[in-house]
Amino acid sequence: PYIGNFIVRNVDIDDAALTRIINYQEKIAGTFGRDRKVIGMGLFKISAIKFPLQYIALPSKEIKFAPLGFEEEMTGDEILAKHSKGTTYGHLFSGKNKLPILRDANGKVLTMPGITNSNDLGKVEAGKQDLFVEATGSNLQMIVQLLTANALDFADMGGQIETCTVKYSGGKSIEFPQFAFDKYSVSIKEINSLLGLNLKQEQAKNLLEKMLLPSTVHGGKLVVNVPRFRSDVVHNVDVIEDVARAVD
Repeated sequence: PYIGNFIVRNVDIDDAALTRIINYQEKIAGTFGRDRKVIGMGLFKISAIKFPLQYIALPSKEIKFAPLGFEEEMTGDEILAKHSKGTTYGHLFSGKNKLPILRDANGKVLTMPGITNSNDLGKVEAGKQDLFVEATGSNLQMIVQLLTANALDFADMGGQIETCTVKYSGGKSIEFPQFAFDKYSVSIKEINSLLGLNLKQEQAKNLLEKMLLPSTVHGGKLVVNVPRFRSDVVHNVDVIEDVARAVD
């Protein structure tokens, strides 16, 4: 039900980097994505894409595109039956009467999420280029965290990141990637109780800063700023664990 994306411009990718990126996406889909049940990613050549894009579910017979590695067009069901990724992951759509696709304003298909990209728009090669990165899945928070981490990775490679806005049918709009810090409010009593220590508030604040988690004091509590790429922090206990890690 969820999709997020962003654009990376002027990124120079050699063969080794391209292999690493593809392996990264496959690893994410296989681990955090629970073999694509929860999340999956795609990478596309933006030069051939006409915006805006549409993420939609259609009957199989209305879906026709050449999947990655094939020259001839196939219907959705043919892709599930003949493409290697279709035979591996087709069970995800068992019993469904529609299949998801992401297509551009010209009707060209970028991808059938969970299965395969198109051979046209989804066949990325090495070189300096502009890319479109997307992620789909059933967990919005995971998509937010994944795209943020991926965008930072591309920025480290020298690319310029541009945001994209997804407009849902109900009227809600979400911008990706998101770099705002998550905030957790933790009291010094919580910290000391869980760790068996007797830290002062300022000591705990300094320890968190050593872990790159800046915090401020509000009403007797530490308001801890957690960067988006710290997907392991989902609860106050995770913040307190970082305090423990920083103790000399």
